[in-house]
Amino acid sequence: MKKKKILLVTILIVAFLIIASVFLPLRKISARAVIMKTDNFSITADMMSYLMQNEIDEYIGYYKSNVGDDFMKSVGLSTKKSLRRQKSPYGNSWFEYFYDCAYQKAKEILLINEEILKREFAIPNYVYSSANETVKSINTDNYNISLKNLNEIVLLQNKSAEYKKQYQEKYSENDYRKYYISNRKKFDCVDYKRIVVELALDEGQESSKIEMDKVMDSTKKRADELLQAIKTQGFDNAVQEYLKNVNSQKEISDFSVIAERYKKNVQFSEWAFDESRKVGDTVMFSGKDQFSIYYLTKTMYPYDYIIKDVQIYETKGNYTVFSDLKSKWSKYENSKTGFSRFADDNGLKGYKSFPYLKEDLPNILLNWIYSNDRKSGDFEICDYGDSIFVMRFEGEAESYFSYCVRDAFLTYEYDKYLKSISEQYEIKERKFFNCLLFVNWGEQYD
Repeated sequence: MKKKKILLVTILIVAFLIIASVFLPLRKISARAVIMKTDNFSITADMMSYLMQNEIDEYIGYYKSNVGDDFMKSVGLSTKKSLRRQKSPYGNSWFEYFYDCAYQKAKEILLINEEILKREFAIPNYVYSSANETVKSINTDNYNISLKNLNEIVLLQNKSAEYKKQYQEKYSENDYRKYYISNRKKFDCVDYKRIVVELALDEGQESSKIEMDKVMDSTKKRADELLQAIKTQGFDNAVQEYLKNVNSQKEISDFSVIAERYKKNVQFSEWAFDESRKVGDTVMFSGKDQFSIYYLTKTMYPYDYIIKDVQIYETKGNYTVFSDLKSKWSKYENSKTGFSRFADDNGLKGYKSFPYLKEDLPNILLNWIYSNDRKSGDFEICDYGDSIFVMRFEGEAESYFSYCVRDAFLTYEYDKYLKSISEQYEIKERKFFNCLLFVNWGEQYD
């Protein structure tokens, strides 16, 4: 009986939407159809479409900048097909993936704005003026959203962000330090030396199982002997003698690995990141056709480097078109403000938000940013793929280690806080209105 009732309700809703579409444009229906709501706030279908579009823009922008244009092909993402008909690496369709991201964002917006109302949290004036400026810069046609709802969702987003910022300001360096001590594997690395003893088979040789067992036994014996030699003589002395015996041209430096990060469920990582480890500890792990010997040269220590303060704009185009920007730049004040004005005057788009982590930037940029002779005020234009990067170097920003520990701790605490308040406010959902969600997807992302 219950299933029949649900089916009847669904049929009636679909019928209503079909009839309504005859008299109202789809956009107007989308602007009125509430997908999620709490007691005092709601998210309409066009608001959710807007949030989804933001998620798509951020995802594509991030991976194109940091992985390259081929990343879309590598994850099976095509601009020629609907997102609903493309499977993502996350186990669902790409449409569902971006919807889930937007859903979590919408849920947070609703919960935090309820908290703001409940706690009578004072919102600074600049939050409202910033929301107005954001709305002015957006073409509503690109986001399939009514102006009224755009104003509302942007303001709700800005208020939520301001609340989060002030909520997180209560924590101190002492809180970050405690979190690091309890979660060292997330932030530390180790140094070690590794040598692999492989099966002694001639190239192209095929052997019976009995012969393979003999080869495996003899290889294991050689590996065991090398392991014992390393434990008694040290890695360098033992390995030099071993290399001489097997006529290898390798150097001792070829076996060193610096700043290895922790990898969950990897045999070596689980061993090396045990807090009881000491320098000189040695272990051997067997693989399918080889034996790997590890010698620890430095136990767990913070993975760190200095994040640089750089202003970067990424834009599309041919390098020759932008080559005259260097001469134009000389007419501006060499400062952050001057560079921002220079970017506006010359139509540079795609400002990359700070901080710039090494893993997020292509090598061509890293080589320039981390050059030993780099100094404050330096200006450069680099082309990478079909992107042009226009950059101004300011100086050193902060420790990568400090940034990562702080960011991880604040995310952890805020997620915990969101979970606690989610039990205080009921979120009502009308997922049948998901059929009204619409995003712009196509060649603009190629």
